[in-house]
Amino acid sequence: MATPKPGKEVTSTKAAPQKAPQKATKTTPAKKTVATPKKAAAPTTATKKTRTASSKKTPSSSSSMTATPTFTPAAQRFLAEMIRRQDREWFKPRKEEFQALLEMPMLALLQAIGPLLLDDFPAVEDATPKVFRIYRDTRFSKDKSPFKNHVGGEFSMGRAGYYVHIAPDELFSAVGVWQMEPETLKHYRQAIVDNDVLGDALLAETQKLETKGYRLMSFGELARAPAGILPTHKRIQLLKHKGWAMTLPMKGISPQSATLPAQLASVVRPLKPALALLERALAAVPPTKGAKR
Repeated sequence: MATPKPGKEVTSTKAAPQKAPQKATKTTPAKKTVATPKKAAAPTTATKKTRTASSKKTPSSSSSMTATPTFTPAAQRFLAEMIRRQDREWFKPRKEEFQALLEMPMLALLQAIGPLLLDDFPAVEDATPKVFRIYRDTRFSKDKSPFKNHVGGEFSMGRAGYYVHIAPDELFSAVGVWQMEPETLKHYRQAIVDNDVLGDALLAETQKLETKGYRLMSFGELARAPAGILPTHKRIQLLKHKGWAMTLPMKGISPQSATLPAQLASVVRPLKPALALLERALAAVPPTKGAKR
């Protein structure tokens, strides 16, 4: 759960607005995406299927077995230095250090969060955690800086996705569909307009979450009502967005905490009713890769 930066919650170190999820990628926020992201949670019960997100293989999963799912001050200093320099030659001999400090802990974090969510989000069982490349795609950009300003990763939660990233001075996460494909967005809006029960329920859940510190976001939000929809429509808040993703409240959550996976899982669980409604709104649309970053 590619994404522009919406305002986000920051870690206890500093506040700064930031990106949204992607699933946490496209629809799927988020490209499905975006769109991500609790208190210490107990491990899944013995009756649960033993195959979990943490058992999935990824390009660097074997290395992640020894990685800790937290980010040290050294990791954040390294990231800040890399972003400041934007120098491939400097980075080249330090790539293994980058992987050890940031890439493998990110993968380990995603693998640790997945099993904690299985009871509430069974689709996570089939998810493969993914860490995004640190290199920017500069082909069509005037800015040729080679590196992103954060390290991010995601896994699928069905049509929605969970996204988390670490920057030098913040921790950010989101859940949902960050950027819906045109046809998916059209279907989603139609469902919100035509189905009063579904639309009202999703709006109510969205607003309830916002009172608790979550924030609705997407790849883009229209300044006016979409074509064919009255600007006074009672669910216009949902209809203007080009996705449905929620940033998660990060207040008091430190990237250095030994209980980081449990804390992040705890702020995902309250999204269960809203994500069930989102799934219903998108039920006729084949899932894509979700919210991209």
